[in-house]
Amino acid sequence: VDWNLEQHVNIAPSHPGLWTVGGALHGFAVDYHEASALRPEFAQTRRSVLADGFAQYDWTRTEQANVHLGLRAHYFSLGSYLHLSPRVRVRLFPDQHVTVHAGYSRNPQFLHRLALQTTSSADVWITSNERNAPSYANHVSTGLTVSPVPTMSVRVDAYYKVIDNVWQHETVTALRRSDVSVLFAPWSTDNRTVARGLELMHQQRLGAARWTNSYALSRVELQSDGLNGGEHFPTDWDRRHQFTSQLQVTHGAWTGALTGLYATGTPNPWAQWVDAEPERLNPYHRLDASLVYERALGDGVTFTVTASVFNLYDRANPWYRDPVAVLLRTGPRRRIGFRVVDVYDLGIQPAFNVSVRFGG
Repeated sequence: VDWNLEQHVNIAPSHPGLWTVGGALHGFAVDYHEASALRPEFAQTRRSVLADGFAQYDWTRTEQANVHLGLRAHYFSLGSYLHLSPRVRVRLFPDQHVTVHAGYSRNPQFLHRLALQTTSSADVWITSNERNAPSYANHVSTGLTVSPVPTMSVRVDAYYKVIDNVWQHETVTALRRSDVSVLFAPWSTDNRTVARGLELMHQQRLGAARWTNSYALSRVELQSDGLNGGEHFPTDWDRRHQFTSQLQVTHGAWTGALTGLYATGTPNPWAQWVDAEPERLNPYHRLDASLVYERALGDGVTFTVTASVFNLYDRANPWYRDPVAVLLRTGPRRRIGFRVVDVYDLGIQPAFNVSVRFGG
């Protein structure tokens, strides 16, 4: 259970710029219960409060630069953690054909999502506590945007991000764990990820059509003293190359879109145990389609109908690999063995949605 209250106030002083100040109060109630054949039964109940106070200053009344400064203070009751989150973002020559931007932010994370790799289950949420510290992310980015004509833009971004105290469930780390210590909880937090990458985006407007292409070259590595002998290794979600292309056409109240995605395969953790296993899974690619009808029915009332198809050509995309039991025949005898096989993402998936919104 997660409840929150938030209030902020915008202040426009006589000098240039806009101030935003405020605060937020979050309450978390988490009951975690796990029964596993690998460990004794584990149960945990946590109640916590997160209090935030923040201030932000935006200076955008100049042709030379836009500046955004922010500072947020956090207090988390379990462990009495008190932290500051600064943020700065600068954009030079915002109204010119070539603009340059750079930024830095530091953010703690007190609510963590645990993925269970070997179980068909929704993701699990757990909070930091006296024994397990929050995660901390330091993010640096820079880039530029080139717009030679109003109908076309090209953007280049580079980033470097380090996250300490990354939470992972033992079903994800079991294949790489090299120590034999018994975890006090079915998750580990002594993990550190380093992400870096280069992203390109091209956008072209052609009358009622908009064509957007993006490419990402990235690397995400994880390091932990208890995993892989303490050496850095690619995370399970690391994809070296990703390319997306979308064509969107709008005519009156109708908007149609085709979106294609291609990505190289993620690492295969079974490769270190089975010689015949590939280092990475096969590439991932699919085509999605959508059609939206949106119309205003009156003052503040909007009617929307959406039809979409996920994975239009029904591609069997590998999501991860997992061992399954099979019946093997050795001469006249039969025995139970295991084979590592692909677990696929969703196949073709149509969807339909109707909504009516009231208010602004």
